[in-house]
Amino acid sequence: MRHTRTEVVARTRHEFAALDRLVARLRPADWTRRVPRPPTREPWTVKDALAHIVYWKEHSARVFRGERRLPEMRGLDVNQINRPSTDAGGDGDRASSWRGIAVSTPTC
Repeated sequence: MRHTRTEVVARTRHEFAALDRLVARLRPADWTRRVPRPPTREPWTVKDALAHIVYWKEHSARVFRGERRLPEMRGLDVNQINRPSTDAGGDGDRASSWRGIAVSTPTC
């Protein structure tokens, strides 16, 4: 199936609107709640899962704009990037920037 840029941007904006509604309902205690993961995987919190979603959405937006991977992420493999944000070389606060990614998504 071939996707057009217009369709991808519309779908991305719709996904971010849904994510915005979900995040707006989170209480402080929700951020540290564990999310279901297979027993063979590292445990993640809601904050870790959101940081994961944000990173890959941000990465996709950079690819669409023809930009390179962030310097601190260069050389890391997918498993290293997917580790919880506090383990992936980040400051543990990548989830706080997710709204900026929706704003920077290119329009058609």
